[in-house]
Amino acid sequence: MKKTVLLLVAMFMAMTSFAQMANLKNTITPGEGEEWWGYFTEADANASNFGAYGVNSLANYEAAIKIAKNDPIMGQSTVKAVRIWLNQNTLPKITGLKIWKNKQLKVNATGVSYYQDVDITTLQSGANDIMLDTPFEINDSVMYIGFTMTLSAQDTPIMCGGDYEPNTFFFRATAVTTSWQSINNHGKLAFQVLAEGVNMPMNCAVTSTNFGTQAATIGEELVLPMTIKNKGKNNITSIAYTITTNDDPATTTPEVVVPINNIAINENATFDVAFDTSEALRGTKTVTITKVNGEPNEAASNQCVASGNFVILAEIFTKVPVVEEFTGTWCGWCPRGFVAMETARETYGDQVVLIAAHNGDPMEISDYNPMMALVGGFPSSFVNREATVDPHPTNILNAIKQDLQNVPIGKIDITAKWNDEEMKTIDVNAVSKFAFAETGANYGVALVLTEDGMSGTGSNWRQSNYYSGQSGDPYMTWWYSQGSYVSGLTFNFVAVGAWELKNGFNGSVATSFEAGEEMPFNYVADITTKNRIQDKANLKMVALLIDRKTGAIVNAAHTTIAPYGTAVPGDVDGDGVVTASDITLLYNVLLSGDNTNVVNGDQDGDGQITSSDITSIYNILLGQ
Repeated sequence: MKKTVLLLVAMFMAMTSFAQMANLKNTITPGEGEEWWGYFTEADANASNFGAYGVNSLANYEAAIKIAKNDPIMGQSTVKAVRIWLNQNTLPKITGLKIWKNKQLKVNATGVSYYQDVDITTLQSGANDIMLDTPFEINDSVMYIGFTMTLSAQDTPIMCGGDYEPNTFFFRATAVTTSWQSINNHGKLAFQVLAEGVNMPMNCAVTSTNFGTQAATIGEELVLPMTIKNKGKNNITSIAYTITTNDDPATTTPEVVVPINNIAINENATFDVAFDTSEALRGTKTVTITKVNGEPNEAASNQCVASGNFVILAEIFTKVPVVEEFTGTWCGWCPRGFVAMETARETYGDQVVLIAAHNGDPMEISDYNPMMALVGGFPSSFVNREATVDPHPTNILNAIKQDLQNVPIGKIDITAKWNDEEMKTIDVNAVSKFAFAETGANYGVALVLTEDGMSGTGSNWRQSNYYSGQSGDPYMTWWYSQGSYVSGLTFNFVAVGAWELKNGFNGSVATSFEAGEEMPFNYVADITTKNRIQDKANLKMVALLIDRKTGAIVNAAHTTIAPYGTAVPGDVDGDGVVTASDITLLYNVLLSGDNTNVVNGDQDGDGQITSSDITSIYNILLGQ
């Protein structure tokens, strides 16, 4: 293990200009039907990262490329010579150079299917063409072709550069490690072969572009970059592409022709692709490079396509991730979940819903038993009930960060206020809507009541702490300095009540709806039996929009509880929740002057209904 680490630390690039390496006295001119082939090309020798690679101690070196079984270009060819680029500073240090090929990366000369010594007195700076004593065929098996170099002094002798491609650079320094490594951060090995029967395409463009997940509103301009690489003999001056939606050939667009700036083999070009956003969509779009220089693209079908997941909506909803942490004061490893939840709130605030479900301690509630039954151990956590995540701060923060990048198909808003002066019931109003029309839908709204600032005395409130006396994790530093039990803690996000927790209320979301249709759900939550509550001023009500087919949480919202009799900001029709109907009502007031049905239309407090009040409600509706 130490040797591998040493190798990784010691490797470096000594940059060398191609002008210093361009001596080609040893050039072998291809005969009829022959040509020089390699992943590495003259364009790579002129790349900005072209240079020398090695370790910072004396070592013998081996390097190779891999030709895949039945390679479409080299699969039926015969190799007659090799070309190796060498650094001028390396030449006086070379004491031996051997060419070899084998079906596996070789360990020593024994059993290697071809081995040839090179007269080192003929070597020069730049490209060295070495004729093979016995040509060999590339047939229906994997083939590694490379060289072994022995040196008299420390050097960085292996030339490489250009963009990384798989199978183009295998390396080991035998004085440091006996293990081969696939090098992926220094381009390609500066190595070629002279072969007869090479099936090199003439017009060939490939791409490794991945559009990922893209979201846009209907009619919004959506233009994304796409990169191609020339893998044919002819320079590329133009390409043509089509776009297909959801792999349906009937959706394939007419070809779009794009001029390209005369790129040579192994060179890249980037151009913009414009995507149609005129209609709502939830699916894939695939760009296919169909033609090169006006001729059919000779690239393999899986090498000339770029795809991504596209969501095109009338409105893009904001995702609110839900973290449900399962914990208990008896659980000695649960402090990491305690830290994770606090760190998540410090980092993301109200952008995330945090729920701590306790087990076996004074904060446990039976309302959470349906989810507790799914927990495999403590500590544990669910993120949107789609992924089980160990609740270390790093894991939780990464899961939240990733989920915030997703575009949800649905949205839920919530308001809550005390329904009586004694604060025994809570009037909850939730409004769900979806980006797409759906029939046969099966969604539900669940409610969770959480409390911050909970504390208590006695042994059951002491947090067991297995981190006591340990070290190494910066997140757990405070806990390392504490004893095996920690008293006096304040617990936040604690679930103190829940209603229809697992699947949501029947009928809380319609089974058929249009895109953007608002579906209100009203519920009066009785908390008289919720005996874990300590301070009603510290309560929050959470609404979970649940896909009842999968159990996953589509989206969520949370809110504090307004005092009894308080009007909900933006609720001008008095139904307890802010929806588009409030904007419509206020607009009608502007036109007619009749404010009979308006509860609190004057949002800015200037004593009159104006367009600024409508803007205020619109911003409330957007969550701003």
